[in-house]
Amino acid sequence: MSDAPASASASAPGPAGEESPLPRVGRDGATFWGGLITPGEALRWHGAPDPRLFTPVGGPAILAVLAGGAATGLVITLRAGGSAAQAVAGIGLFVLSALQLVRRSGFGNRRLHDQRYALTDRAIYIATLRPGAAPYLERYPLTPHLAVGLGRNSVTFPVGVTRHRNEPERPLMRGFFHIHDAAAVQSLVREIQRGMT
Repeated sequence: MSDAPASASASAPGPAGEESPLPRVGRDGATFWGGLITPGEALRWHGAPDPRLFTPVGGPAILAVLAGGAATGLVITLRAGGSAAQAVAGIGLFVLSALQLVRRSGFGNRRLHDQRYALTDRAIYIATLRPGAAPYLERYPLTPHLAVGLGRNSVTFPVGVTRHRNEPERPLMRGFFHIHDAAAVQSLVREIQRGMT
C-alpha cells in the first residue's frame, strides 16, 4: 500500500471543486485510521512506504564495493590454510562487509515496511505495526509554523533536538519516507497550515 485511493466521504485536499494532485482518502485508510486518530479530526491523506522507492545509501557503487569486500573476506577465509590470523581477518572482513551491505541495501530496514502514515486537519500520525499487538502510534500536532521539508520521496518535520558528544544541537526529524507524490503531500500540509492562521 502506498498513497491511498479516493473516497467521497472524506474531505478533499485543495479548495472545493478544484482538481487535486493527491488522491482522496479511501475506505481502507478510514478503516485503519478510524480508531487511531483523535475524534473530531478529519483524515486528509494516508499512505505507507513503498519498498520500490528504497534507495541504497551511497548508491550502487558502494554496494558493489561492499559485495566485493564480502567475497574477498570469504576467499581469504577459505584459503587461510591453517593460519588462524588469516582466517580471523577473512571472517572479519566478510562479516563487516555483509552487515554493511544488508544495512545499506534497505533489507535491514524492516521497520519502514511496517509503518503507515496519516495527515489530518490537526496532526501528523505515524503508526508502526507490530505482530500480535496494537500499532505503536506517534502523533505530532500540526501548527501553522511547523517547518515541513521536502525530499525526493519524503516529507519531513522537526520534533525536537538532538546532540551527540561535542557536536552542536541538530533538529530531530520525523516524517513520511519513501512515498509517492511527496511534493503534493507537502503542499497539502502547507494548505492546512494556511487554514489555521
